Amino acid sequence: MKTLTRLITIGVSLLLSFVLLAPRAAFADSVSPETMAAMKGIMEEVQIQAGAFSVKTDPFPIPPMGKPLRIAQAIVSLSPETMKQGLVKSIKITGPNGIEFGCVNLKVEPGTDLIKSCGGPALLESGLTVYEANGSGFGPEQNGTFSIDLIPS
Repeated sequence: MKTLTRLITIGVSLLLSFVLLAPRAAFADSVSPETMAAMKGIMEEVQIQAGAFSVKTDPFPIPPMGKPLRIAQAIVSLSPETMKQGLVKSIKITGPNGIEFGCVNLKVEPGTDLIKSCGGPALLESGLTVYEANGSGFGPEQNGTFSIDLIPS
């Protein structure tokens, strides 16, 4: 009986490892190269100086896709590792029909999902798009970078 239990346990473990560790499509694999290139403005690193940052991109095109690009996660990255937290005072993505994603006064740390924290998802329409964000209170290291990793669904 113990042998049968061990075999079942091993079988279930193997099955779970295949399901949980299966490769998932990366952002670049699920979005056209044109869209990926257009969205680099949102994903670029922004310099944090004296604990604060501010960015506003020039309008960039999101190419026609047939339907809005749904962003399911937007994960915050801070660098260096000694930068642990900060406050995103405002973050906004404006597309051809108005604000497509926005959030204000959100405390962040590395790994914060802006979409989850701000009640997403973000739906990005084809057309000219502008990304704006600003923040303060980043530290304890006050100079570094802020960036967002976008993950579509």
